[in-house]
Amino acid sequence: MLALSVLLLTGIALQLVNPQIIRYFIDSAHSLHAGRPLVLAAALFIGVSLVQQLIAVGASYIGANAGWTVTNQLRGDVAEHCLKLDMTFHKTQMSGAIIERVDGDINNLSNFFLQFAVMLVSNVILVAAMLVLLFREGWLIGAGMLVFVVFALLAIRYIRRLAVPHWSRLRQMSASFYGFLGEHLKGTEDTRASGATNYVMHRFYRMMREWLPLRVRAFFGWASMWIATIIVFAIGNAVAFAIS
Repeated sequence: MLALSVLLLTGIALQLVNPQIIRYFIDSAHSLHAGRPLVLAAALFIGVSLVQQLIAVGASYIGANAGWTVTNQLRGDVAEHCLKLDMTFHKTQMSGAIIERVDGDINNLSNFFLQFAVMLVSNVILVAAMLVLLFREGWLIGAGMLVFVVFALLAIRYIRRLAVPHWSRLRQMSASFYGFLGEHLKGTEDTRASGATNYVMHRFYRMMREWLPLRVRAFFGWASMWIATIIVFAIGNAVAFAIS
């Protein structure tokens, strides 16, 4: 985590440096004797960009490695805990649902803590540093972009409130379906012996019909967030150009 933090902070610093190189390049281009400085600025820009990409790859690798190391240990702990529970628990829980809890939920925890949370913190630092640089350029530009950042956060937060409940119901439906599937695949002989094949298939199709609209609504919510993000940042570009 320490190495990941160092890489992310270094990447943020390089993201702030590269626009300054472009600024120097454009300012130097006005000079009649700017051949050598322009070449040096271009070479420096390419070098910083390459280093930035290498850092991004390294951060992704370390983050994934840390995430799987931690979550594999957590999976082992949860699986061991489940094995120690008495049979009354296992008789009231479907095996597929338990597997979904052990694997699916822990995978989501990994994504949250080791991807979303880390990227969120790094992006907050990046935005704060960018606002500081913009205020140095001019208070009007800095104030305008600060207002835009607040507006963007409020807009995305509002849309998130509409999308998250659908994803929660989709996760619950996924656990129920795989629990049902695991239980009846395990009991195939009993199902055939009792002539309940049609009954099981009827339940299977019914669950699939319930799952589809939940999935559609969940992905519609995700698409709404994605589209809203594109629109918000298009507005941000327009505001930046207008104020500048």
